[in-house]
Amino acid sequence: MSNKSNCSSPSRFKWGSDPVLGIIGGIASGKSHVTTEFQRQGALRFDADAMTRELYSVPEFVEKLRARWPSAVDQNGVVLRASLAAIVFQDSDAGRVQLNELNALVHPEIFRLFRTWITATKKDSQIDGFRVVILDAPLLLEAGWQEQVDYIVFVDAPTELRLTRALARGWSREEFFRREASQLPIEEKKRRASFLIDSQDNSDVSRQVAKILTLLRQTG
Repeated sequence: MSNKSNCSSPSRFKWGSDPVLGIIGGIASGKSHVTTEFQRQGALRFDADAMTRELYSVPEFVEKLRARWPSAVDQNGVVLRASLAAIVFQDSDAGRVQLNELNALVHPEIFRLFRTWITATKKDSQIDGFRVVILDAPLLLEAGWQEQVDYIVFVDAPTELRLTRALARGWSREEFFRREASQLPIEEKKRRASFLIDSQDNSDVSRQVAKILTLLRQTG
């Protein structure tokens, strides 16, 4: 784990007394493992991907998707996520335009849910009297949510390792690089981070997470 800033905490965090961390990284970098470790050590988590899956089951939202991409919703109102992904992750100008359209529908709804959720967390359990909140949103920077977090944690892993992990999930090389090309460049994400966690060795992630939490308690 490396600390890229002096982590001098503001007198008040953006959401009150609780610092909010955004977890970012490349595809298959180990973000889920890192986030789970933060949770294991007491952090509270908002899972933007899980909220998006729930959003895709809301009839009113599904109708918006059907109106724009009829082939991505079946006759029973079920969003065909693979079909939708094939449309918006095309390596073309048309694909990029449609991905932006999809994000413009999804991101405001997820952020609305986040605001409701984080207000409710103020009544939840604390870590030694000090709560840390995780905004688990892989496209945090792409969505423009960096202003809503106090610190950004970048989960680092070499491209070949990330590709190996993606292939193990059933992805193809083409899908991996196509999806990666739709996101901000890795170096740009890394540059914006407050902390780096090296996820090559899962056994060392716990120590790195504990170090960040300790630093936040000391400066909070």
